Amino acid sequence: MPAAPTILAFARSTSGFYFGELLAGLTREVARVDGRVVVVQTLDPGDVADAVVHTPGFDLPVAWDEVDGAVAVSLAAGGPHLAALRDHGVPVVLASSRVDGFEAPIALPDNRGGTAAAVAHLVAHGHTRLGFVGNLVQTDILERYAAFRDALVEHGLPRDHDTLFEAPDNAETGGIAAAQLLARSLRRPTALMVATDRNALGLFDGLAANGIDVPGDLAVVGFDNIEAGAFSTPTLSSVSQRFDRVGALAGRLVISAVRGAPDATTAPGTPEPVLIAARQSCGCSDGPLAPPATATQPPRDAAGTRLVSAAMVRSELTELLLTEDRDDAAAARHTSPSAVQVGPTAVHVTPAAVHVGPAGPAPSPPAARRIVEAAVGLVDGTEPPTTAEVRELVGALRLLRQQPDVLHRVANTLIEHVGRAAWRTAGRTATAEDAEPIAAQTVVAALWQVQAEAYLRRSQSQERLLTEQFRLSAALLDSTGPDPRTLHWLAGTHVRAGVLALWTDGPAERRLELVGTYDPDAALPELPRDLDVGHFPPRALTVLADPAAREACFVVPVRTRERDWGLLAVVGAVDTTSARDTYLHWAQLLCAAFDGEALERAVRASEERYAYAAAASNDGLWEWDLETGGIYVSDRCRTLLGLPPDAMLTIETWTSAIHADDLAAVLVALGEARGEADRAVEVEYRARSADGSHRWVLARGMGVAGEHGAVHRLVGSLSDIHPRKVLEEQLRRGALYDPLTGLPNRRLFQDRLSTAVTEAQRDATRFFAVVFMDLDGFKPVNDSLGHLVGDRLLKVIGERLRTAVRNVDTAARLGGDEFALLLTGLPAAHVADVVARIQEAVAAPVRIGEHEVAVTASVGIATSQTSVLDPEEILRDADTAMYHAKDEERGTAAQFDASMHTAARRHHHRAPGGPPAGSGPPNGSGPASSGRPSSSGPAVPGEGRRPAGSARSHATPGASATSGTSDPSR
Repeated sequence: MPAAPTILAFARSTSGFYFGELLAGLTREVARVDGRVVVVQTLDPGDVADAVVHTPGFDLPVAWDEVDGAVAVSLAAGGPHLAALRDHGVPVVLASSRVDGFEAPIALPDNRGGTAAAVAHLVAHGHTRLGFVGNLVQTDILERYAAFRDALVEHGLPRDHDTLFEAPDNAETGGIAAAQLLARSLRRPTALMVATDRNALGLFDGLAANGIDVPGDLAVVGFDNIEAGAFSTPTLSSVSQRFDRVGALAGRLVISAVRGAPDATTAPGTPEPVLIAARQSCGCSDGPLAPPATATQPPRDAAGTRLVSAAMVRSELTELLLTEDRDDAAAARHTSPSAVQVGPTAVHVTPAAVHVGPAGPAPSPPAARRIVEAAVGLVDGTEPPTTAEVRELVGALRLLRQQPDVLHRVANTLIEHVGRAAWRTAGRTATAEDAEPIAAQTVVAALWQVQAEAYLRRSQSQERLLTEQFRLSAALLDSTGPDPRTLHWLAGTHVRAGVLALWTDGPAERRLELVGTYDPDAALPELPRDLDVGHFPPRALTVLADPAAREACFVVPVRTRERDWGLLAVVGAVDTTSARDTYLHWAQLLCAAFDGEALERAVRASEERYAYAAAASNDGLWEWDLETGGIYVSDRCRTLLGLPPDAMLTIETWTSAIHADDLAAVLVALGEARGEADRAVEVEYRARSADGSHRWVLARGMGVAGEHGAVHRLVGSLSDIHPRKVLEEQLRRGALYDPLTGLPNRRLFQDRLSTAVTEAQRDATRFFAVVFMDLDGFKPVNDSLGHLVGDRLLKVIGERLRTAVRNVDTAARLGGDEFALLLTGLPAAHVADVVARIQEAVAAPVRIGEHEVAVTASVGIATSQTSVLDPEEILRDADTAMYHAKDEERGTAAQFDASMHTAARRHHHRAPGGPPAGSGPPNGSGPASSGRPSSSGPAVPGEGRRPAGSARSHATPGASATSGTSDPSR
């Protein structure tokens, strides 16, 4: 084993109570062998660590040639990547979560033991119908759920599937979602095991919103014992899971592997047993003034071993404060785990898992031992502590003022243990019974004062970090400042050193160029400028990290979803108090700075291109001197304005050539340019050409200020945009009009029909009728004479329809040989006469070249008085009536009535090629989806449903054609 091994840690996040504590435990163990830790953040761009439950796609061999062992923390890297690392000669250990397809030594939380303790606790409260809340994706949660089901069997309780309430994530949002499921449950459980405390805290909010009381209606036990649970309402009972101990166990496993210890098994290892922090949410009372344990029921763990609170305090604080005594502390924990039994219910209690984040020098060993002994003296013995003993404890605790997180944790541990101190449970005389609550109150008040000091200092520390973050963000996003690659923006931050390396040819080539170094203490030697990703970060940077101060070298990819720039490495402390992921945020700000640089370069290049393009665009240029009234125009501008080359131009001459409908807009734009210097304006208008026609142009202009600041001239350009405007009009018509006949298409017809329906709904007297028209005999014409003749026939029919209706009516082509009319504002009694006149016009023979052809029209009519006032329904009814007319006699008209639906269904049942009986009206889901092709389109399903019959036509037989409808009856 190397004298000072370097351990690589993969993590989706590098901070917070979960990832931060795991990494803190790992660095603590590596510090014991004088090693170093390199933490690589593997989170995919755009993802959030708390909400992600899939393995990131990270596959870079970062530091592979510089490390001696590796730890993958909770879905931080995929099995293939870890297998490749192990094949590279680096032993790998997993922490907190298994990885599919990859077997390795693993350190896991005691999911089974903790879950079994939680179920036993709820059962002891008398609950027999228990439920589970969790996100069953991560292996930790799956193990907790499996242990939950096994524990139910052990207690003889049913394992009902309807008591599983899945959360979409492990955070508060997942708990809120699960609360909604619970509120809708018909067989709600009386108690819940919740897979994570953050789920449980969200669950509290969701249950309260649904009027469900915790613990009155529903008892809840969480898992993880995070700090927030001790301050929630109600306070959260939870399985006390020390994640730093899981990280420490992973550290011991990887160090053992680096030393060459035989890898006999990959069975999971777990730290010492976890216990229950019993508070209000499970139905227990909590706090130091809760009823103490009785003399006949001393504290015990799940195995029945009697526990001593003083030994528990010594174990906890020794581990926290005295590095050299931690082996003894671990042994003490195994002989005296942190558990206590209160009253008739077996309640396992541990101090809240608060977060350690040293902000200053650690206390000396003598000072640390003074704290431990004062704390043990507080809870030991059968007599309440004296005022002098309380003062001694407070004085000792204030030695930790430079470490507010440690101070907070120590005070919180003592507050938890005061409630089960020996002097609260033994030899209780009448006098003692009177004195004990007063003593407890005195002790707790003193501890809360110390706790408040810790919170204040931690708040001040957080404020400093926020100020640091603000300054750093401003420096990184300042486009006028130094190049962000130099890492000048790291000055004044808490990191000790840092380097930035960018890919030379992309990550696939694995080569990095070192472009920036931050070394305020001049501790780094000259570093190689070009290096392989396997040697990044450089060892000279890695060795600067002091794991004994919970420092590591953090490597964060500088990338977005769209681009990967490189890697940022900094030396800093593991943050267990906040999940803000500071270093990842810095990398994201770097990406924003690089994006800004790229955008600025693109704009500069664009401006240069625009200058050349303007010179080559042949636009007209003009200038108007407001003081003299003189106007200069280039030759191109004269051409666009239709002016002779030598004609005198005045503002009156110019404006007289502007289309009357556009003149007002032009004058407004010119006025805006005259009113404010450097304000760019533009306006599109039609200019009269020399031949009298109008042509669309785009005028751009800007006011130029004189020496007194007032605008004294306007300058601008004139561009020919006529082709674009013509194309826009063509596109507009193409979207709303049939390109063959020029009639409105289905879309425009339905828009106008919707308007008519809306008006009829507001005013019942606003009568309208929809006429659905299908040409009889069109297919023989199309088949025998071809596409061109068929198209010309459709154009003639379209023109006849256009002239047969009034301006307020709409004649439209819906597709193929189908047309529709919207008749508005005429008496209902006149509809039949109008339709007869239109049918007569359609049936008139048409001469097309050498051929005379004729078709008839079968017509269906639906009115606002006979149909439901819905556009689709009315059009469908008209289509149904048309089929009815065609069934009776082609070339006739029929008005819709409800009985036609029944006849249409019978017709569908017997028609060859038609849809099966019971499938609805003949046009399926309505005319909007009838599927009939245009005159030159391919056949589509559904056309064979029409009844067979002859079509009247004067077409010459024998001619070939392939366009038109595929209906064989036409």
